[in-house]
Amino acid sequence: MNTFKKIINKKYYIFFSIYIFLELFIFLSTIIFDFLDFPIVYYFAIILNFLFSLMIIEDNKKKEKFIVFGLFFTLIADIFLVLINDFYFLSVVIFTITQIMYFIYLRLNYKYSLSFKYEIVLRLLSIILLEVFFYWYLQDDYDALLAISIFYITNFFINVIDSFISIRKNYLFTLGLFLFIICDVFVGINNMGEYIIESSFIKSINNSNINFIWLFYFPSQVFITLSIKYRYHKKINNI
Repeated sequence: MNTFKKIINKKYYIFFSIYIFLELFIFLSTIIFDFLDFPIVYYFAIILNFLFSLMIIEDNKKKEKFIVFGLFFTLIADIFLVLINDFYFLSVVIFTITQIMYFIYLRLNYKYSLSFKYEIVLRLLSIILLEVFFYWYLQDDYDALLAISIFYITNFFINVIDSFISIRKNYLFTLGLFLFIICDVFVGINNMGEYIIESSFIKSINNSNINFIWLFYFPSQVFITLSIKYRYHKKINNI
């Protein structure tokens, strides 16, 4: 309850209530009860996240504006993934920009022992090693989409680690990123058959009636949006 007291300001209570109601209704009607399973309905939930972020962002919260930027690029990327269901390379490029926005937010909002310069080197080295490995392993199956996907997921994974290092600064943002990357794991499982022989476990997931991707994607974007209003209050003990 304390977390929600930090999130909800009386000024935004009505907007918050409407936003949560609509997101919950869409989640239940598409994922749980499956009677509004249409791409435009899914995309409307993404639009709601961005619109609500514009309502709750404050002029003096410059760091959190990068979360809003991230939600904007998510909105653009989902035009191709959700509505058009095509131009996958472009959508991953745009999602990569989303993770860059979140990376900037993390570096501005959190303090790390690893300097910015060394983290950039770490990210680049990780990406190069993974690209070389998958190129060697897949040979002719290695393509541009896989290359940009490796670049994207590596940055995403490091963002999640960074957020967990200073989780107390913004619990909701960390939770949102964590659910987001789980969603992307299921996206990868869904497309894994293009690169490797599917196992019975992967086939069982892909043939399941449960839409695991949106099961995690819906709440991830809601938590990331709500994290804009989260404020960390450090306790000061009087000695």
